[in-house]
Amino acid sequence: MATSKSNSRKIVIAMDGSEYSDYAFDYYVENLHRTTDEVVFIYCADITIAIHSPLRHDANHLEKVITEQQKHMDEITDELNTKIQKSGVKGRIIRLMNKDIGHAIVSQAENEQATLIVTGTRGRGRLRRTFLGSVSEYIVNHSSIPVLVCRRPSEKK
Repeated sequence: MATSKSNSRKIVIAMDGSEYSDYAFDYYVENLHRTTDEVVFIYCADITIAIHSPLRHDANHLEKVITEQQKHMDEITDELNTKIQKSGVKGRIIRLMNKDIGHAIVSQAENEQATLIVTGTRGRGRLRRTFLGSVSEYIVNHSSIPVLVCRRPSEKK
């Protein structure tokens, strides 16, 4: 069967190095992946700690926090590259730093003209989501692109 451009999809998978995003990646590979898919993995580091730190006006402190985030991003993307190679998925990684991770993922997915966003979820309760927020909930509520939220089976309530 010949493949055409109309059969290709651009899938954005939100990755944060957690077991929840790993599950979403694995779910995509096992259940949805097509060889014609273009996959964009988005890893967004949270810079909230630097912005809300009492030392945020200290240039040395900010430089240290950003350097630590960059090192963490390198570790996550190295692990992700290994996972991508083992899976056989064709894809690329986009690294972002933002204080609003959900917004950054939705914006990047729209810029990429994605056809689907895949994300994991920690399965926090309503009260914790209210106070802590939820990246997956933000993505679902603000994306104009269809979203697949993957919850690990053991997380069902």
